[in-house]
This record gives sequence, structure tokens and C-alpha cells, in this order.
Amino acid sequence: MFRSYLSLVGSGDESVESQDRKTKNRAAGTGPLAFILAIVGLVLVFLVCTGFLGNTENNSLTLIGEMNGDLEWIENSPLSVSLDDESLKRHHTDKYKFNDLPSIFVVRRGFPFILNVTIPEVLDKSHLVAVKFTPSMGSLHIAANATVLSVASGESSSTFRLKLHIAPDGAVGVYNLGICLANHPTSKTLRCFKINTPLAVLFNPYCAEDEVHLEDEGTPVLLPEYIENEYGDIWRGSLTEFQGSRWYYAQFDEYVFHSVLYFLRNFSGDWTSPVQVSRHMAQILEACDDHGFPPGCNPEGILVGRWEGDYNDFPDAQEPQTWMGSDAIYRKFWQSGYKRVRYGQCWVFGGILNSALRSLGFAARQICAFNCASEPPRANGFWQHVINKYASLKSKNDNATRWPHHTNPHTVS
Repeated sequence: MFRSYLSLVGSGDESVESQDRKTKNRAAGTGPLAFILAIVGLVLVFLVCTGFLGNTENNSLTLIGEMNGDLEWIENSPLSVSLDDESLKRHHTDKYKFNDLPSIFVVRRGFPFILNVTIPEVLDKSHLVAVKFTPSMGSLHIAANATVLSVASGESSSTFRLKLHIAPDGAVGVYNLGICLANHPTSKTLRCFKINTPLAVLFNPYCAEDEVHLEDEGTPVLLPEYIENEYGDIWRGSLTEFQGSRWYYAQFDEYVFHSVLYFLRNFSGDWTSPVQVSRHMAQILEACDDHGFPPGCNPEGILVGRWEGDYNDFPDAQEPQTWMGSDAIYRKFWQSGYKRVRYGQCWVFGGILNSALRSLGFAARQICAFNCASEPPRANGFWQHVINKYASLKSKNDNATRWPHHTNPHTVS
């Protein structure tokens, strides 16, 4: 094959005998060179396999499962850490962008993800590495598996790829990560470097083992709509005259995401439970007015409701009909230092709650109903909604609230 290749690229004016003679001379000269190259190749293979050169797999660093030694936290962490691009795509979190507000690594529980870590020191196989999760809100506890995929050491620094996997029933929320190193297996002190970018763990409707999983076989239709679509129509009007208005949910917006995480900070329930987390968000977003109305509202909520009277009693107040999306409401709330935004009605509350649920990983949609009613809460805390196709509604309970139009968010997983 080698001779044929030379014949193809050789001059067409040369005879076959001339080509054969040159080929034999070249072949004779390559014998010693081929032997030397073979020896060099064997040496390189030996160095790579023994961990003295290049990228090594899993045998250059030992991963510590339990950190029993003293932790020495290094100030002004020299670590450079990034979330692998393929992990962002696998988790469907590549749309979360941070420009004005602090960056956050966003992942979903149930799927593995990879961190690329660079440290300004040379590591070898005598070093041990550990990953420390510290909750930044509530009393979180998370179970995560870690694997060192590869290590590459240069003259003054080392880069390694760290694969982490949070269980599909793990606690959602925000964590501060740390990388801890021990110089030797017998070391009693671990040097820990704080990763400056926190990690947010979301629910995962794409994961079959997650409780919020949404079955979407074949060509995905539901997941792109109820998780990734940032726009939707909110229907308003009456049973006979209604129209849809475009709403921008902006669930990947940095102000929306940071505000949603802000409202999670005082959650005292089960961080692994989608039921409890979604109920918390539904209760906490509605802000009380100056008279503490309505009952069950949150004094530190985001949006104040008003259904009659003067909508311009505050300089920054807006009529509910003027809102076109959730982003403006969350941005106004965040930039004002968490002050209540005025005013909203049912479809506006539904819009900001739908944004919050999608932002946390719920497959959610907004449902509008005409000629509906709800009865006061019963012992189990649920409100019973009644939809009637007729213009007049009848209820056995005289205290039932009746609406010609009402809208609520609804999780579909």
C-alpha cells in the first residue's frame, strides 16, 4: 500500500524500474528509524499508563467518600470552575443566563453533570480529593455520587473533570460547593477551596425516576411547551366574549430565577417534595395590602392584588391590565429591594406563579375558566373549584366565591 501511494503521487515521466529502485532504497533506510520510533512509542505508553504523563483516567486522584479530617478553608479561592456545556444541554438548563446578577450553576436532580476544575498546583496520584456540599438555604441535605474522570497536570497547575450525580429524589435548592484536597492518604487536614459560583438543583421532569416526570414519548411536545416555552396565551373576558393575551413567562430570566430562589429561603418543609415546594410558592407570592388583606397573604410577597378602586394611589403602581409578562414584575421587585409590586389580579398572579414553577423545574401551565366558583377551604386545605357551563352558578354553600372568569396555574406532571 505504501508503494502504491508513492506511485500515485510520483512523476508520470519516471519508469517503473526507476520507481522500484527508489522505493527499495527508501525502505532500506527506514528500518533503523522504525525501530527507534517503536522504542519511543513503548516508553510513552509506559509513562501514560503509570500516571507520569498526560491525561490519566481515575487513577491520578483518589476520591474521598467521607471527610473525617480537619477542614482548612483557603481564602480567596484560586479555583477556576465551569459547568460542562454538554451537561447544560443534557439538563435543559442552557437557557439560564446571568448578566446583571451573580452567576449560578443550574442543574436538575437525577442526571449526572460534569465540572471542569483548574487549580494552580500540580497534583499527582498521592493526592486525595473530596467534594463538599454546603446548603445556602434551609436545612438541606443532599446525596450525591462523585467520580474523577480525568486529570491533566502541567508545570504549575492541574485540571480535572469531576462527574457528580444527585439522586432523582434529592433536595432541590441552592448549595455552595467546595473542593477539598489532601496531600497524602494519611493527612489529617484537608485544604478546601470554595467554588465561588453556587449550585442550584431543580426538579427534573425529563427524568423517569423523578416524581415530577412528564411522560412525553415519541417526538417531545409537552415538555417543550410546559417547561421550555417562555410565552403563552392567558384568556380573559366572559363565557361569550373572551380573548387571549400574550404573556411572557420568562422562567429563565435572571431576575425571575433569583427572586424565586429568594422566596425559597424561608421554606421549612420537605425540600425533596414537589407537592410541598409548589404549595409554598403558591402561598408566598401574593403580598398583603396595607390592611393585611386578603387572609393568608404574605406580608413579604411580591404582588399586591386589587379588584376595584384607585389603581394610581402609589407613584409606581400599575393597573393589572398593563402587565404583559412576569419579567417586569420580578425585575421591579428585585431592583426595589424586595418591595411589593402593585397591582395584580388572578391572571397576573397565575402568570408569575407559572413562571416560578417552570423556573424550579415543574411542568406547569395556566388554566383559565369562565363561570366558576370556589368554596372556602376545608379541613384538608384544598379549595374545591366548580366549573359550570351556564351563566348562573348555584352552590350549596352561601359563602362560596363566584367569578365570571378566573385563572389558576396547574402542574401537569
